[in-house]
Amino acid sequence: MGPAILIASGSPGDALHDRAFSHAPARPKVAWIGAANSDSTAPFGRAAEAFARRYGAEVRHARSIGAGLDLDATRDAIASADVLYLAGGDVRQLAERLSAHRLDEAIRARHAAGAVTIGLSAGAIGLTRSWVAFPEDEEEGERPFRFPCVGALPQAIDVHDEESDWEELRALLAIWAADEPDAVVDAYGILAGGALEVTDGGVAHVGPPPKRLRLDRGRIIE
Repeated sequence: MGPAILIASGSPGDALHDRAFSHAPARPKVAWIGAANSDSTAPFGRAAEAFARRYGAEVRHARSIGAGLDLDATRDAIASADVLYLAGGDVRQLAERLSAHRLDEAIRARHAAGAVTIGLSAGAIGLTRSWVAFPEDEEEGERPFRFPCVGALPQAIDVHDEESDWEELRALLAIWAADEPDAVVDAYGILAGGALEVTDGGVAHVGPPPKRLRLDRGRIIE
């Protein structure tokens, strides 16, 4: 399994990205996965320029959305990458688009094979097993529900939500407890300006310490 670096907030080329790319080989091949932001070309261009200049990276846009979609090229970009980079945006869109094309499987396989895997904001959440959605029309009886994400990492995380005391992360764990009464899940709220590193050696933080929670057979433990 390669190292995973989950960045709460930041921009390509900052100190947190420097730390993340320190795990990568020289002149790495990067698959930039922008499903969370509809494969927008502007953030891809900024990231590609910064990663090439700062780390000597060769960056490919591993697209999953849009006209003229070439999924073979996307799968090749993922399969050959030294670094998988999941950009920010909307977690649910990321999960749905990657699952629709079975790219979640490709990401899990490449991460398991040793690729450095970096998630930014929604991209970081999307690397885990599950996230929570809050329907807009609760008057119709719809309640928050848990949906599957890429599943490369066993932890539950949220990012830069310290002002609400991690309301969404707590909601996720509560639903998880109802769905799976025997589940045990380690959860982390990564503060703005911070990151979490997940390696074979365990979990470590960069920057401010994260909020730690644990779902233990129906109980949420602080």
